[in-house]
Amino acid sequence: MRLNSLILASSCIVILTACTASPTNKYTPIPQLTFAHLLEIPVQIRDIDFTVDTHRGAQPWDISNELPTPPDVAMRRYIEQRYKAVGADGVLTINLKKADIHFKEIPQNNFLMKHVSFVNQHEYTFEIIVKMAAKYLSGNPDRETSLRFVRKEVIAPHVTPAYREARLQRVLEEIIRDIDEAMIREFAHEFYIIRERNIPIQAIDIKSKEPEMETIYSQKMVTPSREVIVEPLKD
Repeated sequence: MRLNSLILASSCIVILTACTASPTNKYTPIPQLTFAHLLEIPVQIRDIDFTVDTHRGAQPWDISNELPTPPDVAMRRYIEQRYKAVGADGVLTINLKKADIHFKEIPQNNFLMKHVSFVNQHEYTFEIIVKMAAKYLSGNPDRETSLRFVRKEVIAPHVTPAYREARLQRVLEEIIRDIDEAMIREFAHEFYIIRERNIPIQAIDIKSKEPEMETIYSQKMVTPSREVIVEPLKD
C-alpha cells in the first residue's frame, strides 16, 4: 500500500512537471492609474484634507508594493481628481485607515496535491477602510462616518507576471468604483455637501482591460473567482 502511494505521488509530480514544457516570459508593464478621466464633483466645503494612516508593505503578506499603482496612491489620485472644494465653510477630512492586499495560498482539496505548494490557488484580498469627517466653524453639525471595502480575487498558479499585474490592477479599479459610489452617497445624503444635480448618473469607467488568461506554462488554467464586500463601520 505504501509503495502504491509513493508510485502515485511520483506519477503526479511527473505529470505536473510535464506541463512546464512551454514557458512564456513576455512582460509589458501596464500604465499607472491616474483617474484623469473622472468627472470633477463640486463639494460644498471650504477645504478637503486627505491623510494616510496605513503603511504599505508593513505586513509580510501585503503585496501592495507590487502593483504599478498601489492602493494608497490610487486613493490619493482618485480623491484629488474626483472632488473639488467650492464652499465657504468647513473642512472635510478623508483619512485612509487601511489599504492593503493580503496574499495567501489556498491548498488543493486533493490529499496528495495539498502538499505540493506550486499548484495552490493564489487568493488576493483587497481591503480599504476610509474615515470621513466634516468639521465646521459656523455652528453646522459635525459629521463623521467610516466605510470598509473588500474585494477578493482568486488567481490560478503559474500565470504570467503580466496577467497577474493586469488582473490585480483591474480589481483595484473595481474597488475604487465601489468606494466612489459609497462616498458620493454619503456626501449627498448624510453629509449634505454634494448637491443632487451634481451626482453622476453612471458609475465610473474601468480603464484597465480584462486580461486574457496567460500562463508561464502550456497547461490551461481555471478562471479566477471574485467576492465583494462593502459595509459601514460602527465607531
